[in-house]
Amino acid sequence: MSKNPEALEEFRAGMAAARGAENEAARRHFERATELDPTFAAAHLRKVLVALWAHDDARNHLSQAFQHRADLDEHDRALLHAVEAWTRVPSATPEVIEKLEARTRVDPDPDNLLQLCRFRFILGDYRGAVASCDDASKRDPSLVSAIWLRGMSALFADDMDNIVSTQRSMAQHYFNDGSIEMTLPPLKALLHIMAHGQFEGRDLSHAKIRSLFTCESMLASDWYAERLRAKQSVDAKLWQRHINYLTKFVTKEHYAEESARLGIEDRLHRARHEFKRISSPAYLEELRGTLGANPLSALRHQPQRELEMAGVV
Repeated sequence: MSKNPEALEEFRAGMAAARGAENEAARRHFERATELDPTFAAAHLRKVLVALWAHDDARNHLSQAFQHRADLDEHDRALLHAVEAWTRVPSATPEVIEKLEARTRVDPDPDNLLQLCRFRFILGDYRGAVASCDDASKRDPSLVSAIWLRGMSALFADDMDNIVSTQRSMAQHYFNDGSIEMTLPPLKALLHIMAHGQFEGRDLSHAKIRSLFTCESMLASDWYAERLRAKQSVDAKLWQRHINYLTKFVTKEHYAEESARLGIEDRLHRARHEFKRISSPAYLEELRGTLGANPLSALRHQPQRELEMAGVV
């Protein structure tokens, strides 16, 4: 503990505020304690434990706590060791939870259980957070922060149940009307997982599923190349229509003067140049990185006779 009485006073006020779920006040008190005594390891640690996220300020305080960890008691040294993974880049919250779970099996102290509840909440394991906060409250019924965080976790848990149920219902529509067969491979896999929990025996955590959503995988896929070709086709048809319209205008009888005034010949030249550019293989490379177009949209731009010959209509 600090030998600075003012720093100690701020620290005790911070601990009381943290117990009462007054986190903003707790952060101010712990910050002030570390300003009054920069070597106050416990205050640095507690500032991290009430931080909203693992930002640079939290990392700085954790670094100071490690530097002066010899002044910490056994309880706080264990907490310091556990939460270190949270402030890494990238953050390793599951590792924090594993360490806190191991710690609570040895020492089911209300503070340890509260921290386990907090980090489960951060990770999104809201039902696990509820269970840990309940355990903390049983051991210390006056620990308001555990009661408050338990309530927040329960709300989020209910919301997640509603979200999952809604997602399952929305995904099922794609199967009901058969449009699942028209979706892109990554979306098809995701919809299967949303509706049925798996796709080809794999869930969302499987490396093969996750690889479908990487930029490299999408850019190299056949379906993406098809979207680029569809976009090229749509653009080329658009410029062909421009050419047809301008050609029709410039050849109209008695329109020579108006055509010259509007610069139709020049516009027609530019349209033909753009059509040639868009029709080239180089244009496909220009399109890489864009969304491309739905291949069906290219069909919508074809004349009726072409569609009939293709057997589409």
